[in-house]
Amino acid sequence: MKTIVILAMHGLPPSDFPKEQFAEYTNLRARVRQGDIKSNSKLGERHAALEKRIRYWPRTRLNDPFYVASQDIAEQLSADTRCPVILGFAEFCAPALDEAFDEAVSKGAEQIVVVTPEMSNEGAYPDLDINHAVNRVKERHPRVRVICA
Repeated sequence: MKTIVILAMHGLPPSDFPKEQFAEYTNLRARVRQGDIKSNSKLGERHAALEKRIRYWPRTRLNDPFYVASQDIAEQLSADTRCPVILGFAEFCAPALDEAFDEAVSKGAEQIVVVTPEMSNEGAYPDLDINHAVNRVKERHPRVRVICA
């Protein structure tokens, strides 16, 4: 059974992203999550454009040491487990978790093991974005076994 590990990280905005655009994004994101803005509206399109800009902003050790450290962890995890590891982020960084899951499936994963440092004492992910992404991949790819480790 081909197993691929998804290292699910939360993500942080890059320190050199324009502050006014980030403020606009966080305002729009809150309104989208509350249901005040529809995705096909002009504000919804603006939110999507800003999210894409933040996620694909060039990352370095200087502007996002968390991102670079996440890549280092993924490489070490792959070496330790001898499994391919795909890094995915709940927000602010690319690839998004849904993209990471779809990449794993496109690479022939029959089993996806989701690993994250974002655990609670009860073993559940405190970040609902990660939980929702896991549920979406299970719906899109019911034949792929998904294990949250």
